[in-house]
Amino acid sequence: MDEMILQAIIENSSAFIYIKNKEGRYTVLSKSLLSLAGLNESYQMKHCTEILPFLHTEPIIANDKKVLETGLSLNTEERFRLHNREYILHTQKIPIQDQNGKVVSVCSISHEVTGFKTTEESIKKIFSSIYHKHNAAFFTSLVKSLSETIHSDYTYIGKVNSEITNIETLALYHRGAIIPNIQYELKNTPCESVISKKNYLYTEQLPENFSELLFHANTDLSAYIGVPLINSKNSVIGILIALYKNPLASHTYIHELLTIFSGWISTEIERCEKEESLIELNASLEERVLQRTKGLEALNRELEAFSYSVSHDLRAPLRAIDGYSEALIEEYTEALDKEGLFYCKRLRARVKEMNELISDLLVLSNLSRKSMEITKVNLSQLANEIIDKLRTSNSEEKELHIFIAPNLTAYGDKGLLKILLSNLLDNAWKYSGIRRTIFIEFNVLAQDNKQVFFVKDKGIGFDMKYSNRLFTAFSRLHNSENFEGQGIGLATVYRIINKHSGKIWAESEPDKGATFFFSLPDTIDYMDNPYI
Repeated sequence: MDEMILQAIIENSSAFIYIKNKEGRYTVLSKSLLSLAGLNESYQMKHCTEILPFLHTEPIIANDKKVLETGLSLNTEERFRLHNREYILHTQKIPIQDQNGKVVSVCSISHEVTGFKTTEESIKKIFSSIYHKHNAAFFTSLVKSLSETIHSDYTYIGKVNSEITNIETLALYHRGAIIPNIQYELKNTPCESVISKKNYLYTEQLPENFSELLFHANTDLSAYIGVPLINSKNSVIGILIALYKNPLASHTYIHELLTIFSGWISTEIERCEKEESLIELNASLEERVLQRTKGLEALNRELEAFSYSVSHDLRAPLRAIDGYSEALIEEYTEALDKEGLFYCKRLRARVKEMNELISDLLVLSNLSRKSMEITKVNLSQLANEIIDKLRTSNSEEKELHIFIAPNLTAYGDKGLLKILLSNLLDNAWKYSGIRRTIFIEFNVLAQDNKQVFFVKDKGIGFDMKYSNRLFTAFSRLHNSENFEGQGIGLATVYRIINKHSGKIWAESEPDKGATFFFSLPDTIDYMDNPYI
């Protein structure tokens, strides 16, 4: 009975599932896979060369063979072509054993991620075209890459004037070429709705006078997709528009890409405006110019890492994966064996990790837009609270030597400084986890008449030749399998320190621990760095 239920689950799952024995013959196929191939259910014990030839590729065969020979599960990405299109799958392959523990079959469970991969590859392609570009070169390269990716007839970036009555394009692309910029009135146009923060679209027919207003000619435009450009003060400063002569059957993918890059465009427009202000400053004000130059450099680092923050667009498919996995666990517990439950739980754990990564990315991205409330902060109190949480959340018994110097204070935003200390102390604990004794010290020393705080541990440390990568997002110095984390923590710390106009650096040796030093203003008379 259990086998019948399990087979019913497999055959009716939306995932692409098959079970194949060592001779290459299918014993189970999900209906979703049969439907994709246009087959009926007479598949039992047919060889993989007889049916589903699109799965009979060297990489897929090699993956199945590896699981059958090693007896180990495999998580991988697989691809095949069918009906003149490519399918991209996230695949988990599981060995199936007989009563004697001998591997006799392989079970393959795949979820299609073609849409996500297509979006991801489009983002990378567009990002590569604008990398290290600014001002006019940035805008023209972006509209060109966007238009070629979404196959629009026109794509343009428009900046709204201060009275919010007119639009002036910063870059306008039409069928293979950048064409001269235009100006037009907003009134009674679809763009008026975009400016009011309503993502706007026409998919069949535009107002008759719109193309004449834009191009002084009737271009028979049928489809319009527009998103607003919103600055760090939550004000609309422009629009990003795609126009089509033919009606659109689907607009979701196009709208997603426009939305993703609208934030980047807004940041670049603001950067350009601030850069213009810097140019106008009196050359004799060297210190002010220097501060703004540092701000621009920090902003450039943010722009380089910004594309990764679009990962929040992955939340929807992750929720689906998590939901189906949870349903399998809750509703089919008796039908699944211990190993099946393990893999479902493992899948949910991976989804949880991805959600945590997305959350970390959003925190990192939003640091630049968060205004600070500067107060005198008791860092010792924050550190003790964080250490207490680490003690309760880590069940493994360790000998602890924790020293938090009392009454350490600095001026800054309490919430951001707590995030800073949480990352540093959590890292100290994590990378000391392989020791029987965990040693952590949070203290202060005097350097050039200033307070320099430090977090010291006696964990595994790192080689200083890699120190230039410490504060870069996604740059890890240790294996993620041995040490949890997303590679975002120190990048977040770096942003917070820069936002407070402070400094941070580290000293370490392999197997001798690490010390992270940072300085913060010791008075309230300093400005929030607006470019970080």
